[in-house]
Amino acid sequence: MGFLRNLGTVVLLGKEYPVKFGTNQAAIYCDLQKCNLAGYHKMLASIGAQEVQGSEFRDFIYSALKDGARASKKDFDLTPEDVADLMDAVGQDEPQKFTEILQVLIPKTPEQAVPNETPAAKEGEAMKAA
Repeated sequence: MGFLRNLGTVVLLGKEYPVKFGTNQAAIYCDLQKCNLAGYHKMLASIGAQEVQGSEFRDFIYSALKDGARASKKDFDLTPEDVADLMDAVGQDEPQKFTEILQVLIPKTPEQAVPNETPAAKEGEAMKAA
């Protein structure tokens, strides 16, 4: 089964936080929301439709930050309520940060890759230079 396994970082209010989406992150979310994976996937769809509940979105962000810290071997002492406070502050000052967090979730497809980063493009550049 293909599952979300994305790790990245986001800077929130001047502090860098690792963010990870994957099996453990989903388990943390499901434990908090007392749901199964079907409920988790339903929540993911509701984010796209902008119909997600407040506690669902908070727990989604919390679980990604918590598992990012675990995967990066960093301390994590935030509670879900602390993450909600952080989200409130970020939402006022840097609302685009939520989009950055969600970008970690969405893997880049070959069509999204920068042309100069692909092996074929690099070979083409080498041929032009020769």
